[in-house]
Amino acid sequence: MSSRIRHARIALIGLLLLGIVSCWPWRQDPGDWTPPESREIGLEVRSQHFHDVVLYLLPDGQRRRLGLVTGFTTETFDLTSHPEVLRGTFRLGAQPIGSRETWTSDPISAFPGDVVVVTLTSQIRMSQWHIR
Repeated sequence: MSSRIRHARIALIGLLLLGIVSCWPWRQDPGDWTPPESREIGLEVRSQHFHDVVLYLLPDGQRRRLGLVTGFTTETFDLTSHPEVLRGTFRLGAQPIGSRETWTSDPISAFPGDVVVVTLTSQIRMSQWHIR
């Protein structure tokens, strides 16, 4: 066997061992891992809008009022009490008081422990959301 093939085999074995060692679970006690404490689905709404905004939950196209977010404040809501949220996807809607302008989110899938963060911008149709 040539020395080139021998060096290639040694390098391949070394890389294989390095890959195995780097993926090895080095935890001493499997009880170290703890599940997330929060089992609720939270909603944090950051308002950058001048007016107060009414927030809606839109499961299956029906509008259900979640609450009011005062202009330039941050409010939090618990979505766990709404069974529609736990069943699958849902949408959120917002409408400033005294305005015909509205915003509707894309479908949202959130799971227990997630926090849906909505930022209501001064142009309500430009608002956005993400999950934290």
